[in-house]
Amino acid sequence: MATPQTLAPSDKQSAACAFARSLNILLKHVKLYGSNHKRSTAQFDQTWAELVTALRTSEAGFLLGVAGGKLLLDGVPLESGPAERSFAHLMSTAGISSMHFSRKTTPEEFDHLVKAFAASKPAALLENLKSALENLPTHGIRVNEIRFVARDAAEADVASKLTASALGGVAGQLGSWLKDPRKLLQLISAASGTKGGGEIGFGSLMVGPGGGSGSGDSAGTAAVVSGNDATTPAPLKEEDVLGVIRFLNQIGNKNEKQETADPVFVQHALQEMPANAHDLLYQALFKAAANSFEGEHEAPDLVKLAEHLAIRFAVESFERGDVKIDAIQQMIERLSKELDSLRNILNEHEDRMGKLGILVETHADILDRQFWAAVPEWGKKKVLLSPDCWCIPPRNVRSYVDILLDRKYEELAFKILQHYSTAIDNPEAEARRKAATGISELADLYGRMDNRLIQSILMRLGRQLTVDYSEESQTLLSAAFVRLSQEASTRKDFVAVEQSLATLARIEQNNPQLARDVRPRIAVESRLREFVSEVSKNPIVPAGLLEVLKRTPAKAAEEIAVQFGHCSRREEANRFVALLMQVGPAALNHLREVMRTRSASEAILTTGLLSCLDMPMLVAELPERIRQWNRQQQDAAMRQIACAGAEERGELILAMLDNLDPLILPQAVDDIGMTRSYLAAGRLLDLAAAQCPAPTAPYLQVKAIEALGRLRIGGAEELLTNFVSERHLLTWKHPRELRIAAAQAVERVNPERARHLIAKGGFSAEELKIGPLDPVQSNGWVRQRRYQRVSPEVAIHGTATTNRGVYDVTLEKLSLGGGMGSRTGRTTMGTDALLDINLGLRRVHSRVLVREAAAGGVSFEIADIALDDRSKLRKLVHDQMIASQVAAAKRVSA
Repeated sequence: MATPQTLAPSDKQSAACAFARSLNILLKHVKLYGSNHKRSTAQFDQTWAELVTALRTSEAGFLLGVAGGKLLLDGVPLESGPAERSFAHLMSTAGISSMHFSRKTTPEEFDHLVKAFAASKPAALLENLKSALENLPTHGIRVNEIRFVARDAAEADVASKLTASALGGVAGQLGSWLKDPRKLLQLISAASGTKGGGEIGFGSLMVGPGGGSGSGDSAGTAAVVSGNDATTPAPLKEEDVLGVIRFLNQIGNKNEKQETADPVFVQHALQEMPANAHDLLYQALFKAAANSFEGEHEAPDLVKLAEHLAIRFAVESFERGDVKIDAIQQMIERLSKELDSLRNILNEHEDRMGKLGILVETHADILDRQFWAAVPEWGKKKVLLSPDCWCIPPRNVRSYVDILLDRKYEELAFKILQHYSTAIDNPEAEARRKAATGISELADLYGRMDNRLIQSILMRLGRQLTVDYSEESQTLLSAAFVRLSQEASTRKDFVAVEQSLATLARIEQNNPQLARDVRPRIAVESRLREFVSEVSKNPIVPAGLLEVLKRTPAKAAEEIAVQFGHCSRREEANRFVALLMQVGPAALNHLREVMRTRSASEAILTTGLLSCLDMPMLVAELPERIRQWNRQQQDAAMRQIACAGAEERGELILAMLDNLDPLILPQAVDDIGMTRSYLAAGRLLDLAAAQCPAPTAPYLQVKAIEALGRLRIGGAEELLTNFVSERHLLTWKHPRELRIAAAQAVERVNPERARHLIAKGGFSAEELKIGPLDPVQSNGWVRQRRYQRVSPEVAIHGTATTNRGVYDVTLEKLSLGGGMGSRTGRTTMGTDALLDINLGLRRVHSRVLVREAAAGGVSFEIADIALDDRSKLRKLVHDQMIASQVAAAKRVSA
């Protein structure tokens, strides 16, 4: 038979990595489409081929394990991509430490594996895999669960070989007694037997693996127990626990590099132990060897056994009341130092085992966590409500409070957290420092309690910061203060936020430098946008928000102005106006200062609010400032003023007319017509009579006529009538579009007279049907529609020419004043364009102001258009309106 080809290690890793990636994809396909879908079957074939390739790399197959969120190939981490991490997480969640694939693996067996993976939830995956694979004859795939020791020799056969291969020579250097209490019992029994056992003072009892009597062998267990009653052990003492740990250290250090231990040395070490330590050692070893240690099914290693003794002693001492909780911490530190040597003996062993996906605890804080877990609930409650609660590490406080909250014991959780915070005032500096650190780590839990708790702690921290000038204390206290303030901001607890600002103001009086350092970290000003937005969602100002804004009036005023400019509903805009008034004069004065001195972009944001709150100031300042702004900035300011909807805005716009860009003038005249400002009548009459040198004069004249009609200016009736009726010899004197606008205006001013004019004017009903709309205050929108808008049933195309290029435009909404649509290309069009609307062989030409919207959308407002083109546009809008009505009627009948 030909020898199978063995690939290089790098090829082996690449093949296994490719297989793991394909397997992850295969499992997703099966979950989405099922196992019989063509995508799943194709992916299955590919994954099986990659598995076969990977199996050719080694006679023993390969072990695919997981540890630390990474996939391991025979204990060596593979390159970690998203697919590998995803598969590693799935295995870890299901409690699978590794899967061994041998050369006996068959397609049928692999198919069972895939189906079990795809059909199982993580909690049931391990059991489902076992049941799916154990009845197959080949046993080519073995699944190992996460545990310290294999259940039996047959099950661990392959894994142990691979583990030994990975550990190399290190495994031989570690005495088997160091990994198994049974072996150590045999070793101690042998050492005792060198002099008959009597000199050490213990009898012997040989027990088998099941716990019964027996002679024992290499597979059995030997144990020596004292004559003391094991069911009622004597209270532990620190010197006894230290004696056991030091004994384990001695024999570990002596025999670390020997495969077998020296019984004579062990005998001497036993003789040096305190008398009671003998009993403690044998009781602990016997209990561990009997597989009943801490409810575990497997015997622990000796490091874990020693840690158990240390924790048991600490808990018993605490429960008896022999030591206070702060002394417990010192005791644990002493015991931990003694355990360090024993841990170091197994460090290299643990690292290798960790790479193989076998979990081994080596955390520095393991004793403290184990101690707290062993303390009964009544003990936890007692210590957390004691004056020494600050000694408890925050993670332990959190674990107990989380349990209380899960059980709906909110009152007790509140009481514990409140009491823990009182250590801020503790006379001992160490207590204050630890409490400050704990509060920082527990801030999210404090945020889940009643709001009053954070408020009271912020006051307490503030008081302490004003009296404790220690650099270390101030660092920790200020960190806790900042963390709680941030938690209050996150949870929109404005009363607590205001409390933090008030406390900060008091700190500033005593320690300005500290206040300057803390204020930016609280980050209230950076979250004002989020705070102010609460007003738009709620008609009632949330409790505490007004006080927060009063403490930051300048930034608050700017943010209110920004959000006011984004309002679309009148009710929402009125809330922001009322909010600014409640914040007070400081906020309003800041907006005035911004209008006078800041850049155009900043000043524009204030125009809307100031038009509602201080029109005289705006009339005095804005006309001169707006003269210096470009067309886009003037357009933005005019829109702000129009949306603000102040009754007196007509006077303001009138004052600005002479300083506006010619393309902005039609929009401004339109806005005057949407107000109740009769003071503008004289200027509108001048514009209607064409006494304006602007380049947009014909279109501006029509806009002025429409404004006179909207305002119902009686003094304009004669001028408007002349526009409708004046003739030359054979034709009308004025353009038809101007006459239509004048007829519609007369209809508003004097309906009776308008009937006669219209009857003699030669107008069609279709022409007069499309006209300017009157302002409607009851619709609730801040932006009033000026003309009736239609949505074309058939797409209307056009082109927009700007200084940046030519764009194809599809119009989706259309009116006499402009429209909305979408364009091609990603670059912005600019602020104005020449728009050509295609109407077969004809085109409507206009100059428009462009406003960009999201996803390629744009809106157009007509800034200038020839009157002939406006007549074409009027007909287009009318035709589209009729088409929409017909289409709607058909849809209803259908």
